[in-house]
Amino acid sequence: MSASTPSTEAARFLAALQSSPSLRDAYFDSFTNSEAEVASPAQVTSWIQSQGYMTTMADVLTAQKDAQNNTLAPWQGVFNTQLVGAIGPRIVIKDNVVTVNGTAIDGATVDNGILSWSDSSNDSNAQLSFRLMTGVSPSLVTQLGSSKSSISDTELSPEPTGENPAMIPNAYVGPQFTGLYWMKGWPKPSQINLQGRQGKFPSPGSLPPSLNANPIPTTGQANKESNSTPAPATAPTQPNAGPRQASTLEQWANSYDVWVSTPSGLTQSNNATFVIDTTGNLTVDGIRIIKPVFTNDVLSWSASDGNTSYGDFTMQDHTSASQKSLVDGDQFTGRYWTQGQTEPTTNNWFGFAKPDDSSFTKTDRRLSTVSNPTAIHNYLMFKMGEMIVKGVGKLLMYAWRAIRWAGTKIRQWYRNMRNNVPAQDANNANNADDNEEDAGDEGDNEPLAEN
Repeated sequence: MSASTPSTEAARFLAALQSSPSLRDAYFDSFTNSEAEVASPAQVTSWIQSQGYMTTMADVLTAQKDAQNNTLAPWQGVFNTQLVGAIGPRIVIKDNVVTVNGTAIDGATVDNGILSWSDSSNDSNAQLSFRLMTGVSPSLVTQLGSSKSSISDTELSPEPTGENPAMIPNAYVGPQFTGLYWMKGWPKPSQINLQGRQGKFPSPGSLPPSLNANPIPTTGQANKESNSTPAPATAPTQPNAGPRQASTLEQWANSYDVWVSTPSGLTQSNNATFVIDTTGNLTVDGIRIIKPVFTNDVLSWSASDGNTSYGDFTMQDHTSASQKSLVDGDQFTGRYWTQGQTEPTTNNWFGFAKPDDSSFTKTDRRLSTVSNPTAIHNYLMFKMGEMIVKGVGKLLMYAWRAIRWAGTKIRQWYRNMRNNVPAQDANNANNADDNEEDAGDEGDNEPLAEN
């Protein structure tokens, strides 16, 4: 067996991780020992073997990397894109099928992390390089590449602060890609022109200058008569990891219709209101929310900050280029409860940005989305496992704290995404509950950020 080929036993363990949330959580927990310190590779290997899988941690990481490089399974989801800084095509990966603006791609292949297709049987070409989560630290990968790296305890922090910006504020954590995209009959671009991510891109003011150069029509398709793909004017190459920040709350400014889950199904609320203004202020039921927290598209607040309610929501962007979803526009899904009430165990509030046409109704519609919280959870496990195997000394401890900080965000997001599709009737809602194990709940009581 070569160093780059995972063993059959490692692949078997990885398959078990994919199908068993409880095993996945237990594996995640094995990364710390009984003293709550970073476990050694040998300790994690011992735990794996105690579960009946005769393989090593290093081999499991190889199996994970192999899956990321050669299959679409880890990358399923809805990707918003930017094509040279403007809105690009909406790309969806589901059940190993790739669609672009609703049209299935024929002959898509994945090789060494590159998703490709050609215009021989499609209207476009693409060479897209998929990446793991980013935003934990701009220089973390470089630091990990050197065994001589040393970092003082005060130089870097796992959570960004005004005095210490080691981590990117409101970092985007999730799957993303960058690469080349061009329409049939157009010349192949000479540099990266497309980047994609799940969720909204940050506002243009926070993007690299090169990404705002030479904007193109918002449909994501330039004038085909020009027979060329617009290119940035200021840089020879585009960033290879895309914007590192997630969206800000003001980007979701709108007044939302609130739908409430009831025993008889999903019912539009006549009383509940949910408003985000253009400065990022949040008002729920006419009451201004104190200290709302918005990180990686997850919005939450607590009664401990002086509010009369609790909220835990994932914001979702369903605005697409050249195609409307069944329910278009900004949306949210999550849990709401007032002080003194029992915290809901499943999502009970769903919100839809109010359309311009007041007569429009979303009755009997369903959220049109593809979510893959398991994949993002797996990214976290892979990255943390990589830190255990590669990290040394103080660098490892910093990296560990940084990844753990990001991990709490992922666990919160993971929980919010459970039952994220509003059921058309109570039976559907119950079936959704029965089919979705409570993966990640062991970490739900963790604070939003570790100090």
